[in-house]
Amino acid sequence: MKKHPSSYRVRLTNVINYIYDNLDRNLDVNSLAEVACFSPYHFHRLYREMMGETISNTVRRLRLQQAAAILIRTDLSIQRIATAVGYRSVEGFTRAFSKEFILSPAQYRHRKHTGEYHFSDHNTVAMPFSLPNGEIVTMNTPTTTYPVDIEHFSGQTLVGIKHQGDYMAIGSKFEQLSAFAASYELMAAGPRFFGIYYDDPESVPTESLRSMACLTVAPDFVIPEPYQSILEKTEIPAGRCISLLFKGPYAELEQPYQWLYSQWLPEHNYDIADFPAFEEYLNEPRSTPPNELLTMIRCLLVA
Repeated sequence: MKKHPSSYRVRLTNVINYIYDNLDRNLDVNSLAEVACFSPYHFHRLYREMMGETISNTVRRLRLQQAAAILIRTDLSIQRIATAVGYRSVEGFTRAFSKEFILSPAQYRHRKHTGEYHFSDHNTVAMPFSLPNGEIVTMNTPTTTYPVDIEHFSGQTLVGIKHQGDYMAIGSKFEQLSAFAASYELMAAGPRFFGIYYDDPESVPTESLRSMACLTVAPDFVIPEPYQSILEKTEIPAGRCISLLFKGPYAELEQPYQWLYSQWLPEHNYDIADFPAFEEYLNEPRSTPPNELLTMIRCLLVA
C-alpha cells in the first residue's frame, strides 16, 4: 500500500488543530481546504481516506463532544452553548445533539441532577472552565460511586504525541495519532490507545496541564523519520493497578476521577506508585455512540 506523503499528514494535522481551536467559527469544507492548502475538489477524498471519516462528521462530532462537556460542567443557557460550538440556531443544535446522544440538550443536562447518568447532585465542586471562544465560566462537578478492581497491568510500549492545555482538547492529538497509524499500516495490528495525564486539573492552571496521546507498538518499533520531531516512545510499566471502568461520554470523565481521589483511595489506603494516571479507550469514538464509550482509568500501585 502506497504511503501518503508526509506533507499531506502535516497539512491535515493543521486542519485538525484549526478545528479544535475554532469550534465556534464557520468550518465549511472550502475554508478547511484552504487551511490544508488543498483544492476543495480533492480535500474531501484525501481527508476521508487518511482520517477514516468525512470532514463534516469530524466537525460535528467534535462540536457535540464539546457541547456535552459545557452542558454538564456549567449552567450556561442552551442558546449560549449552541453559539459557543458553532451552531447558528438552537433548533439546529438540538437536532444534532439529540441524534448523537439520544437525548435533547435539556434532557442530557437534567440527567446530571437525577443521578441516572452517572451523576449525583448531592456533592459538587465549583471549577473554572474555558469555552471555545476563550471565555471562562464556572462549572459544577458532581460525584457518585463507581466499581473498582485491583488487577495486574501487563505493561506497554507506546508512541505518543505530547499535549499541553485542557485535557478535553487532547482529542486533536489522538486524531493526529490515528492518521499516523493509518499511514504506516499500524491499524491492522489492532493497536490499543492510551492517554497519560500528568497533572491534577484542580491544582494546575488549564494552560499548563500536561498529557500525552499514545498507541501501542512493538518494543523494537522505530519512529519513521517524518514523525521523529512529533512522536516519542514511552513505557507504561507492568504492575498491580487500580482499574475503574467508565461507560459514557468523554466529557463526563472528570466525575470518576474526582470520586476515585476524594473518596475511594482515602477509604482503602492503597499506596499509589510514582507514575501518572492513564486511560485506555476500549472502543472507537468515530463509530460508537457517546453513551456507549468505554474508558478504563488506571493508577499503578506500589509493588
